[in-house]
Amino acid sequence: MSDIPSFSEDRISQIPALQVLINMGYEYILVDGLVKTNEKIYDLLSLGKSFEETIGGDTKSFTLNYIDWDNIDNNVFHVTAEFPVSRTGSDQTRRPDIVLFVNGIPLCGLCSSHS
Repeated sequence: MSDIPSFSEDRISQIPALQVLINMGYEYILVDGLVKTNEKIYDLLSLGKSFEETIGGDTKSFTLNYIDWDNIDNNVFHVTAEFPVSRTGSDQTRRPDIVLFVNGIPLCGLCSSHS
């Protein structure tokens, strides 16, 4: 057994950070089925989504909120590691060390300093 400590990135930063986030209520997920779903959600967020409803001849418009800012407990929080992100018009990808999702929306990617 070696007395030399491990300085590998996953042991000193990624795994402890994931454990903290999971303890905060984020659910760890694998990413295989989420890429297409996240693309659709991104399009909705970028373009916006409004709806109209007519009741008794009176038409009203409203906007769909993707995050419940008034009652944070109504939202779903996930965290995952090494989430592949494709560049538009390229076959290159990036893999942030940790990505945070709220209601399926990737909101934060944490990367170490290496490429």
